[in-house]
Amino acid sequence: MKKVILTVVFILLLTSLSAAQHYTEIFEGGWGQGRIAVKPSIIDLDHDGRLDLFVGQEEGTISHYEQETEGSSQFTFVTREFNDIDVGTYSSPCFTDLTGNGLYDLIIGKNDGHLVHYEQDAVGSTTFVLITDDFNEIDAGGWSVPTFVDLDNDDLLDLIIGNQNGYLQHYEQNTTGSTTFQWVSDSLSGIDVGGHATPSFTDLDDDDLLDLVIGEDSGKLSHYEQDAVGSTHFVMVTENLSDIDVYYYSAPHLVDLDGDGLLDMIVGNFWGLVSHYEQGATGSEDFDLISDQMLDIIGVGSHSAPSLTDLDGDDLLDLIVGNLNGYLSHYEQDAENSIYFTLMADSLSGIVFGNYATPCFTDLDGDGLADLIIGQANGTLAHYEQDAEGSISFVLVSESFNGIDIGDDSAPCFTDLDSDGLLDLVIGEEDGKLNHYEQDGEGSFNFSLISENLGGIDVCEWSGPCFTDLDDDGLLDLIVGIHSGYLNHYEQNAPGSSDFTRIEYYFNDVDVSVLPKPVFGDINGDGLEDFLVGDGYGGIYYFQRDEDTGIEEMLINPFSFRILQNYPNPFNPVTTIQYECPRSMNVHISVYNMVGQRLKVLVNGFQRAGMHSVQWMGDDDQGNLLASGIYICRMEAGEFRHSIELMLLK
Repeated sequence: MKKVILTVVFILLLTSLSAAQHYTEIFEGGWGQGRIAVKPSIIDLDHDGRLDLFVGQEEGTISHYEQETEGSSQFTFVTREFNDIDVGTYSSPCFTDLTGNGLYDLIIGKNDGHLVHYEQDAVGSTTFVLITDDFNEIDAGGWSVPTFVDLDNDDLLDLIIGNQNGYLQHYEQNTTGSTTFQWVSDSLSGIDVGGHATPSFTDLDDDDLLDLVIGEDSGKLSHYEQDAVGSTHFVMVTENLSDIDVYYYSAPHLVDLDGDGLLDMIVGNFWGLVSHYEQGATGSEDFDLISDQMLDIIGVGSHSAPSLTDLDGDDLLDLIVGNLNGYLSHYEQDAENSIYFTLMADSLSGIVFGNYATPCFTDLDGDGLADLIIGQANGTLAHYEQDAEGSISFVLVSESFNGIDIGDDSAPCFTDLDSDGLLDLVIGEEDGKLNHYEQDGEGSFNFSLISENLGGIDVCEWSGPCFTDLDDDGLLDLIVGIHSGYLNHYEQNAPGSSDFTRIEYYFNDVDVSVLPKPVFGDINGDGLEDFLVGDGYGGIYYFQRDEDTGIEEMLINPFSFRILQNYPNPFNPVTTIQYECPRSMNVHISVYNMVGQRLKVLVNGFQRAGMHSVQWMGDDDQGNLLASGIYICRMEAGEFRHSIELMLLK
């Protein structure tokens, strides 16, 4: 009997094996650092003589970089999420020592106007402990940007907080070394810069009067100076310090990076760029631009849409990245099979087309010249063609390729679905469906509509498609980015078919926050296809395919975690979900809608080994009953991830 049981288990195990692919995210080389609305802050956190740069950003986290060598203007990436801190949205970090105990306090402004307080756990440590998520119950009214200074030389710290309305709120420490602050004024010196005030204090001209440099919505920097030593009154010097303009949302920080007695001004902007300016002379109010992107980042500010090709036939990959403003940034591989890319031009061939530019390359007419098709926000496509083989110059063929207009946010890609030698053009769109066009004849620029909904696929909101054959089985795999940041994975039902079956909702567990746009290619030359993902914050994420190991165990097998199909399904008003744990551990089970928004947490905690069940009443975490439709139930336990579909009918 034991032998029979073992045989059955072995057969079951074989049926649950598959040639799977695994990918590892690569952080070196500037990948995966997309940001919006960046706020820099610089200190020497660990007292090693090298400055640490902390960059707050729209998604609420803080990136950490460290000076390569003492006095250098080059910074090396350390981590994308310092201490796993996440304050929600628009993090604005600043450092001080409130209590004089030698430990840094980290005060972070956030979008709702409140402040979060962390403290260093030991001198020189990079670990911080949360003290309170509502520092002094301060509410600056929205988008709080704090900084500390002693305005009146009374050994009490003044806390100045910029806000979204352009004012500077003023609080003062109650006693020396206290973490308690009292309100002084809602508008320091009556200053109003119009919107998103981002203050920074220094003494520019060594006259013992504090200078106040304020970033603002316009991208310029307002300059005020203290009217007397110890005064809380400031007078305007200029509305545009040194004619600096970073276009939108300037966030300055002043420091002497290289110890040469000249102040360096580090300025973040809304599009994620961190610019470096240096004082022209000691005491000067003039600053010279050193670099408009001082950090080694592959990113374009917002809505990055990557495409890979070799434009000039030099065996170095060209990475062309569309962005929100219609530009196509051009990066080229540093060396064959390198994971490092260098920015060649902010705008390939000077092309600026529409908004949300989404480029893809092919050779439509087989003439050896690359055709560049660009999707844009209004749903149309532009067509450019290379002006000569190996050229990086393109000429406009048509501003309205084939008169196609899919409504909003066209995201094109090419493949040959049915292997008939005619290119198929598949276009993602704002409503989540995929439009399918096919070439009229070999080499033709003309395409005809086949379907407005390829394979019946609908990811509900914003689709970004690309094709490859992941497992070399002759069936195309379709990877579709969806608005919420995930990638859905579909596979062709049969060779040449236009029908696809969904394989998984969370391809490689990728989550890039919002608007992912994937593209496949062998970056490192190991013969295995890697993939890149652009996102709404302008960064490019690089996932390197691990070496194939042949037959690999999938997540679901007789010795693993399981989540079973709910019953009844469809259901109304309640359904039961069974799940199995082969060992005791923490388990998370939640219900999501089709765009990836979490609606209901069903299980979140330690579960003992064995079979369990949980019921769902078709409601969200607030007890609101949900509408009829398809919902996703996702179970996570350790490395295990699996989802099932639930159908609620009323």
